[in-house]
Amino acid sequence: KNIKIQASDGDYVVFISNENRTVALWSSSATEKDVILWDYHVILISVEGSGEASSFVGSDKKKSSPRVVVWDHDTRVCPRHVPYDNLENYLKMTFRVEDTRRKPYYGTTNRCKLDPGDESRKFEPLFRVIPANFFLEDFYSDRSHMLAKDSSSTKINGPKSQIWISPPPPWDCIMEGWDKRLKKYPDLVVSKVDCQKGDDIEGTMEIMDSSTSNRTNLLQYINMTTSCNSYYRMGSVFTLEDLRHYFYVNEPNASIHPEDKN
Repeated sequence: KNIKIQASDGDYVVFISNENRTVALWSSSATEKDVILWDYHVILISVEGSGEASSFVGSDKKKSSPRVVVWDHDTRVCPRHVPYDNLENYLKMTFRVEDTRRKPYYGTTNRCKLDPGDESRKFEPLFRVIPANFFLEDFYSDRSHMLAKDSSSTKINGPKSQIWISPPPPWDCIMEGWDKRLKKYPDLVVSKVDCQKGDDIEGTMEIMDSSTSNRTNLLQYINMTTSCNSYYRMGSVFTLEDLRHYFYVNEPNASIHPEDKN
Protein backbone atom coordinates (compact mmCIF):
# COMPACT_ATOMS: atom_id res chain seq x y z
CA LYS A 1 0.00 0.00 0.00
CA ASN A 2 2.90 2.36 0.74
CA ILE A 3 5.11 1.38 -2.19
CA LYS A 4 7.03 4.34 -3.61
CA ILE A 5 6.59 4.49 -7.38
CA GLN A 6 9.74 5.34 -9.32
CA ALA A 7 9.65 6.81 -12.82
CA SER A 8 12.47 6.49 -15.32
CA ASP A 9 13.60 9.30 -17.62
CA GLY A 10 11.78 7.68 -20.54
CA ASP A 11 8.36 7.43 -18.90
CA TYR A 12 5.58 9.82 -19.93
CA VAL A 13 2.08 10.17 -18.51
CA VAL A 14 -0.32 11.08 -21.33
CA PHE A 15 -3.70 12.69 -20.64
CA ILE A 16 -6.11 12.36 -23.57
CA SER A 17 -9.03 14.75 -23.98
CA ASN A 18 -9.98 17.82 -26.01
CA GLU A 19 -11.38 21.28 -25.41
CA ASN A 20 -14.93 19.87 -25.33
CA ARG A 21 -13.96 16.90 -23.14
CA THR A 22 -15.59 14.57 -25.66
CA VAL A 23 -12.94 12.27 -27.08
CA ALA A 24 -13.82 9.16 -29.09
CA LEU A 25 -11.86 5.97 -28.39
CA TRP A 26 -12.13 2.69 -30.29
CA SER A 27 -11.33 -0.80 -28.97
CA SER A 28 -12.07 0.13 -25.36
CA SER A 29 -12.67 -2.66 -22.87
CA ALA A 30 -15.31 -0.43 -21.25
CA THR A 31 -17.78 -1.23 -24.05
CA GLU A 32 -18.54 -3.97 -26.56
CA LYS A 33 -19.45 -1.36 -29.17
CA ASP A 34 -17.02 0.02 -31.73
CA VAL A 35 -16.47 3.36 -30.05
CA ILE A 36 -16.90 5.00 -26.67
CA LEU A 37 -16.93 8.67 -25.69
CA TRP A 38 -14.90 9.80 -22.69
CA ASP A 39 -14.25 13.15 -21.04
CA TYR A 40 -10.63 12.09 -20.60
CA HIS A 41 -8.37 9.04 -20.60
CA VAL A 42 -4.84 8.43 -19.27
CA ILE A 43 -2.11 6.14 -20.55
CA LEU A 44 1.61 5.67 -19.94
CA ILE A 45 4.13 5.69 -22.77
CA SER A 46 7.57 4.37 -21.92
CA VAL A 47 10.69 4.76 -24.02
CA GLU A 48 12.92 1.88 -23.00
CA GLY A 49 16.66 1.55 -23.42
CA SER A 50 17.16 5.21 -24.22
CA GLY A 51 18.76 6.71 -21.12
CA GLU A 52 17.45 10.24 -20.84
CA ALA A 53 14.65 11.03 -23.25
CA SER A 54 16.43 14.21 -24.37
CA SER A 55 19.27 12.06 -25.74
CA PHE A 56 17.14 11.02 -28.71
CA VAL A 57 14.01 13.18 -28.87
CA GLY A 58 14.57 15.82 -31.52
CA SER A 59 18.16 14.77 -32.11
CA ASP A 60 19.64 14.84 -35.60
CA LYS A 61 22.18 12.16 -34.73
CA LYS A 62 21.52 8.66 -36.01
CA LYS A 63 21.01 6.28 -33.09
CA SER A 64 19.45 2.90 -32.68
CA SER A 65 15.70 3.24 -32.34
CA PRO A 66 14.50 2.92 -28.73
CA ARG A 67 11.69 0.56 -27.79
CA VAL A 68 8.49 2.53 -27.28
CA VAL A 69 5.71 0.77 -25.35
CA VAL A 70 2.27 1.91 -24.25
CA TRP A 71 0.37 0.92 -21.11
CA ASP A 72 -3.42 1.15 -21.33
CA HIS A 73 -5.49 -0.94 -18.92
CA ASP A 74 -8.75 -0.15 -20.75
CA THR A 75 -7.98 -1.32 -24.28
CA ARG A 76 -8.78 -4.36 -26.40
CA VAL A 77 -5.89 -3.68 -28.77
CA CYS A 78 -3.59 -5.80 -26.61
CA PRO A 79 -3.87 -8.01 -23.50
CA ARG A 80 -4.67 -6.06 -20.34
CA HIS A 81 -1.88 -5.18 -17.90
CA VAL A 82 0.72 -5.93 -20.57
CA PRO A 83 2.96 -3.29 -22.20
CA TYR A 84 2.26 -3.03 -25.93
CA ASP A 85 5.30 -2.38 -28.10
CA ASN A 86 3.52 -1.19 -31.25
CA LEU A 87 2.57 2.40 -30.52
CA GLU A 88 1.64 3.15 -34.11
CA ASN A 89 -0.86 0.30 -34.24
CA TYR A 90 -2.27 1.33 -30.85
CA LEU A 91 -2.84 4.87 -32.12
CA LYS A 92 -4.45 3.64 -35.36
CA MET A 93 -6.78 1.23 -33.56
CA THR A 94 -7.74 3.59 -30.73
CA PHE A 95 -8.05 6.98 -32.46
CA ARG A 96 -9.63 6.36 -35.85
CA VAL A 97 -9.93 10.00 -36.76
CA GLU A 98 -10.90 9.46 -40.39
CA ASP A 99 -13.75 7.16 -39.36
CA THR A 100 -14.94 9.75 -36.86
CA ARG A 101 -15.14 12.35 -39.61
CA ARG A 102 -16.81 10.21 -42.28
CA LYS A 103 -19.12 7.66 -40.65
CA PRO A 104 -22.02 7.77 -38.17
CA TYR A 105 -20.52 5.78 -35.30
CA TYR A 106 -22.47 5.38 -32.09
CA GLY A 107 -21.09 4.77 -28.62
CA THR A 108 -22.58 5.24 -25.21
CA THR A 109 -21.35 5.57 -21.67
CA ASN A 110 -23.27 6.41 -18.55
CA ARG A 111 -22.71 10.08 -19.30
CA CYS A 112 -22.89 10.80 -23.00
CA LYS A 113 -23.63 9.62 -26.51
CA LEU A 114 -21.67 10.17 -29.69
CA ASP A 115 -24.10 11.90 -32.04
CA PRO A 116 -23.04 11.64 -35.71
CA GLY A 117 -24.94 14.85 -36.38
CA ASP A 118 -22.47 16.84 -34.30
CA GLU A 119 -19.34 18.38 -35.77
CA SER A 120 -16.96 15.44 -36.04
CA ARG A 121 -13.86 17.29 -34.89
CA LYS A 122 -15.41 17.64 -31.46
CA PHE A 123 -14.39 14.03 -30.89
CA GLU A 124 -10.76 14.20 -32.04
CA PRO A 125 -8.10 13.65 -29.37
CA LEU A 126 -5.48 15.98 -27.97
CA PHE A 127 -2.64 14.65 -25.83
CA ARG A 128 -0.96 16.27 -22.84
CA VAL A 129 2.47 14.62 -22.56
CA ILE A 130 4.12 14.98 -19.16
CA PRO A 131 7.41 13.51 -17.90
CA ALA A 132 6.26 10.93 -15.36
CA ASN A 133 8.53 12.19 -12.58
CA PHE A 134 6.86 15.63 -12.77
CA PHE A 135 3.43 13.99 -12.71
CA LEU A 136 4.22 11.92 -9.62
CA GLU A 137 5.55 14.97 -7.79
CA ASP A 138 2.76 17.42 -8.71
CA PHE A 139 -0.49 15.54 -9.36
CA TYR A 140 -3.09 14.88 -6.68
CA SER A 141 -6.67 13.63 -6.72
CA ASP A 142 -9.00 12.39 -3.98
CA ARG A 143 -11.33 11.02 -6.71
CA SER A 144 -14.03 13.51 -5.82
CA HIS A 145 -14.59 14.02 -9.58
CA MET A 146 -15.94 10.46 -9.69
CA LEU A 147 -18.89 11.31 -7.47
CA ALA A 148 -22.29 12.01 -9.01
CA LYS A 149 -23.18 15.63 -8.33
CA ASP A 150 -26.91 15.19 -8.83
CA SER A 151 -27.56 12.04 -6.80
CA SER A 152 -26.87 13.13 -3.22
CA SER A 153 -29.31 12.40 -0.43
CA THR A 154 -29.31 13.50 3.20
CA LYS A 155 -29.16 10.77 5.83
CA ILE A 156 -31.03 11.11 9.11
CA ASN A 157 -28.68 12.70 11.66
CA GLY A 158 -25.81 12.28 9.24
CA PRO A 159 -23.88 13.98 6.42
CA LYS A 160 -24.69 13.78 2.74
CA SER A 161 -24.10 10.50 0.98
CA GLN A 162 -22.98 10.70 -2.64
CA ILE A 163 -22.95 7.98 -5.26
CA TRP A 164 -20.02 6.97 -7.45
CA ILE A 165 -20.48 7.51 -11.19
CA SER A 166 -18.28 4.44 -11.72
CA PRO A 167 -16.66 2.12 -9.16
CA PRO A 168 -13.30 3.56 -8.09
CA PRO A 169 -10.14 1.51 -8.67
CA PRO A 170 -8.75 -0.60 -5.81
CA TRP A 171 -5.39 1.18 -5.53
CA ASP A 172 -4.54 4.23 -3.46
CA CYS A 173 -5.18 7.77 -4.64
CA ILE A 174 -2.18 9.70 -5.93
CA MET A 175 -1.72 12.49 -3.37
CA GLU A 176 2.01 13.30 -3.42
CA GLY A 177 1.32 16.66 -5.06
CA TRP A 178 -1.10 17.56 -2.28
CA ASP A 179 1.45 16.72 0.40
CA LYS A 180 3.95 18.89 -1.44
CA ARG A 181 1.43 21.73 -1.56
CA LEU A 182 0.75 21.51 2.18
CA LYS A 183 4.47 21.78 2.91
CA LYS A 184 4.65 24.91 0.77
CA TYR A 185 1.46 26.43 2.22
CA PRO A 186 1.26 25.13 5.82
CA ASP A 187 -1.65 27.44 6.70
CA LEU A 188 -3.90 25.95 3.99
CA VAL A 189 -7.08 24.69 5.66
CA VAL A 190 -9.52 22.27 4.04
CA SER A 191 -12.05 19.75 5.24
CA LYS A 192 -10.68 16.23 5.41
CA VAL A 193 -11.74 13.77 2.73
CA ASP A 194 -10.27 10.30 2.94
CA CYS A 195 -9.07 8.70 -0.26
CA GLN A 196 -11.60 6.01 -1.09
CA LYS A 197 -10.72 2.82 -2.90
CA GLY A 198 -12.87 0.23 -4.56
CA ASP A 199 -12.15 -2.37 -1.88
CA ASP A 200 -12.98 0.02 0.98
CA ILE A 201 -16.52 1.08 0.12
CA GLU A 202 -19.83 -0.11 -1.21
CA GLY A 203 -20.79 2.66 -3.58
CA THR A 204 -20.99 5.66 -1.25
CA MET A 205 -18.65 8.21 0.23
CA GLU A 206 -19.12 10.57 3.14
CA ILE A 207 -18.41 14.25 2.44
CA MET A 208 -17.94 16.67 5.34
CA ASP A 209 -18.24 19.79 3.24
CA SER A 210 -18.53 19.25 -0.50
CA SER A 211 -17.95 22.95 -1.25
CA THR A 212 -14.46 23.06 0.27
CA SER A 213 -13.21 19.51 0.66
CA ASN A 214 -12.17 18.48 -2.86
CA ARG A 215 -8.46 17.86 -3.14
CA THR A 216 -7.63 17.49 -6.81
CA ASN A 217 -5.82 19.33 -9.60
CA LEU A 218 -7.09 16.97 -12.31
CA LEU A 219 -8.76 19.76 -14.28
CA GLN A 220 -5.40 21.39 -14.93
CA TYR A 221 -4.18 18.22 -16.61
CA ILE A 222 -7.23 17.59 -18.81
CA ASN A 223 -7.43 21.24 -19.90
CA MET A 224 -6.27 21.04 -23.51
CA THR A 225 -6.27 24.75 -24.37
CA THR A 226 -2.99 26.09 -25.70
CA SER A 227 -2.73 28.61 -22.86
CA CYS A 228 -1.96 25.76 -20.48
CA ASN A 229 1.49 25.07 -21.93
CA SER A 230 3.39 27.90 -20.23
CA TYR A 231 4.37 25.85 -17.14
CA TYR A 232 6.90 23.29 -18.31
CA ARG A 233 6.13 20.75 -15.55
CA MET A 234 2.67 20.38 -17.10
CA GLY A 235 4.21 19.12 -20.34
CA SER A 236 2.69 20.13 -23.67
CA VAL A 237 -0.45 19.46 -25.67
CA PHE A 238 -0.03 17.62 -28.97
CA THR A 239 -2.27 16.66 -31.85
CA LEU A 240 -2.29 13.01 -32.88
CA GLU A 241 0.21 13.67 -35.64
CA ASP A 242 2.52 15.62 -33.33
CA LEU A 243 2.39 12.75 -30.86
CA ARG A 244 3.55 10.34 -33.57
CA HIS A 245 6.46 12.61 -34.40
CA TYR A 246 7.37 13.08 -30.77
CA PHE A 247 7.75 9.37 -30.13
CA TYR A 248 9.46 8.54 -33.43
CA VAL A 249 6.57 6.63 -34.95
CA ASN A 250 6.80 8.25 -38.37
CA GLU A 251 9.43 10.98 -38.53
CA PRO A 252 12.11 10.65 -35.86
CA ASN A 253 13.70 14.03 -36.56
CA ALA A 254 10.44 15.96 -36.30
CA SER A 255 10.09 15.46 -32.55
CA ILE A 256 9.29 18.24 -30.12
CA HIS A 257 10.30 18.66 -26.49
CA PRO A 258 7.41 19.35 -24.09
CA GLU A 259 9.54 22.14 -22.63
CA ASP A 260 9.95 23.82 -26.03
CA LYS A 261 6.35 23.80 -27.28
CA ASN A 262 4.34 26.79 -26.02
